[in-house]
Amino acid sequence: MKKSVFLLLVSFLFCFVASAQHKIDEKGFSYQGYARDVGGTALSSRSVIVKFSINVSGSATVVFSEEHSLTTDAFGVFHTIIGTISPTDYKALAFDINNYQMKVEVKTATTNYAIISNAELLAVPYAKAAGNGVPPGTILPFAGENAPIGYLLCDGSSVSSNTYPALSATIGKAWGGSGTNFNLPDLRGQFLRGVDTRTSGNNDPDATTRVASASGGNTGAKVGTTQGEETKLHAHSVVGNTESDGAHEHTNQETGRADNDDNDGVGDYIGGRGSSFNNTQGGTGFITNNGSAHSHAINFTSGSTGNLETRPKNVAVLYIIKY
Repeated sequence: MKKSVFLLLVSFLFCFVASAQHKIDEKGFSYQGYARDVGGTALSSRSVIVKFSINVSGSATVVFSEEHSLTTDAFGVFHTIIGTISPTDYKALAFDINNYQMKVEVKTATTNYAIISNAELLAVPYAKAAGNGVPPGTILPFAGENAPIGYLLCDGSSVSSNTYPALSATIGKAWGGSGTNFNLPDLRGQFLRGVDTRTSGNNDPDATTRVASASGGNTGAKVGTTQGEETKLHAHSVVGNTESDGAHEHTNQETGRADNDDNDGVGDYIGGRGSSFNNTQGGTGFITNNGSAHSHAINFTSGSTGNLETRPKNVAVLYIIKY
């Protein structure tokens, strides 16, 4: 009768853990079980080593393993957080892509490991993949100084697809990369623009000439491409007049001779008209012409204004990406 009660208690504990594990975060997930020896006897108030081994369902390859040194209670029950011993390996588990199976083994200092559980992980740890409904690859503006848990800075870093498999599966090498490494988006000091793949009437008329943001990245009208600074073609008209000298005359000086045939006291200039001549001898005459219609060329240089770039009013944030 007591054994039956104990088994019911253990069953209750596992149900409690299953409920609690939905609250896990990137730091790990809760696990509670009981330790027993190879004969099935509970190891009460004992120091035990619990080994957790996780593999992709259908594969014998272990992708995550931890050993926890724990002490059981009077019923042989223990509790721990899986992922705290090997946090990097834990974060690499892609619960949103793969189905996993976990084997749990227990031993004391004088015994061999005994398997107490070897089953597929169902809904409990997959709360990690939910990420509050944010899928891998989501880019967000962030007001803090450092990326929060579950996110990386969009700083162009090269990271391993083995370390961040979910993000790698989502963005690939769209932002550059080589081998097993891929680049994070580099959005430092950048404005974002939606990809426009239309062939006419698009908002990005130079979409087909977009270039890779880093070596190995996408080109053309695709995610991850970039454009340089540019100012739209336009013209500046010049309205103004040259300085005016007002009404004026131009005077030319020429030499002629006097002719006294008519004895009228006025010197006649052969070959032109003079305003004054010596009556009796040849002399110098002055021809006065009114200025004709003409123009003056303008060498115009406009003054330069502005600074180092063209930009709208803005505020600075960190761009982060969900992995």
